[in-house]
Amino acid sequence: MAAVLGYVVVATIAVALALRIAGPRWTVRRDPTFELEDVAGRLVGAVSGLAGFAVTGLVFLESAMVLVGFLLLAVVHLI
Repeated sequence: MAAVLGYVVVATIAVALALRIAGPRWTVRRDPTFELEDVAGRLVGAVSGLAGFAVTGLVFLESAMVLVGFLLLAVVHLI
């Protein structure tokens, strides 16, 4: 309950500060030089690299688990 109350207090303070600094009628103007397609295209390489790294890690982890399972089976059959 204390965490929820703390969250509400901090969120209220943050919203009040944002309204105080920016004002309630502040509007966002789009930057005409910003090209969403270019930014998205630059992120594809980084995100695909991270995804490949994660999949490789999962494959290595599963391979290690299978290897440990086979080793345990071999030990049990030797005993």
